[in-house]
Amino acid sequence: MKYIYLIVTTVFICQFANAQGNYSFTNTKINNSTYIDIESTGTAIPMTNAENGNSTTPQNIGFNFTFNGTIFTDVMIHADGILKFGNTAPGASTIISPSPLNSYANVFTNTTAAFQNIVMPLFLDLVQGSSAPKFHISTTGTAPNRVTTIQWKNL
Repeated sequence: MKYIYLIVTTVFICQFANAQGNYSFTNTKINNSTYIDIESTGTAIPMTNAENGNSTTPQNIGFNFTFNGTIFTDVMIHADGILKFGNTAPGASTIISPSPLNSYANVFTNTTAAFQNIVMPLFLDLVQGSSAPKFHISTTGTAPNRVTTIQWKNL
């Protein structure tokens, strides 16, 4: 009888642990809109290398943004579609180029500061298109309803 109790308890604990991964997305909304190029209205982001470099300086996002329990006001970007909150560059250049593909997992398990507080909206080895790559940032709206847009263009 105690074996059945142990199995039931284990199943219950596993189910409870799994349920904690379900987050509530309150204060969010889906914004269906068309693409608007911000090259003429945004601020150009200087890069160390347009093909596979980082932004040369932190970019102000225009408001306090809480991510992973920390408040950030700046973001650094990488040309391969990665952004990192804070004022240090992401460690992306060491994980974008390696082969084989499974080495990409390093970004998810690496605990060094360069790999913390990262968002990967694109996370690809982006290749330059027919025109030179361009990177822009724009913050629109008025507090407390502001939106920051980061644009990777010609990649």
